[in-house]
Amino acid sequence: GLGILTALIFALGLTTNCANTTWVPLATNYYPTEMRATGTGTMTGAGRIGAISGASMGAVLLAWHFSMGQIFYFLCVPILIGVIAAYCMERVAKTHPDSTTVVATPTLAH
Repeated sequence: GLGILTALIFALGLTTNCANTTWVPLATNYYPTEMRATGTGTMTGAGRIGAISGASMGAVLLAWHFSMGQIFYFLCVPILIGVIAAYCMERVAKTHPDSTTVVATPTLAH
């Protein structure tokens, strides 16, 4: 009942926050150097639009008389889309290894 729902909401919030903070560092593996700033900026902007519209969507769903359970499931759809996108990105990286190869080298601040 309520304990399971609470655990699921906690897991949803935790993983959503982790996804938001890890996409930018991961983007360095997918965008070439010459377009990395544009790519990560566009990605971050799209994420902010989603964050803003997500809060409004909750109000709209409540106005449409969705139950809390239905709202919870509805708000999982964008996360599912993100999981599918991450899976596709991994498959593209395996198919075209030269296009996403980034060698991490340690740097020292001077």
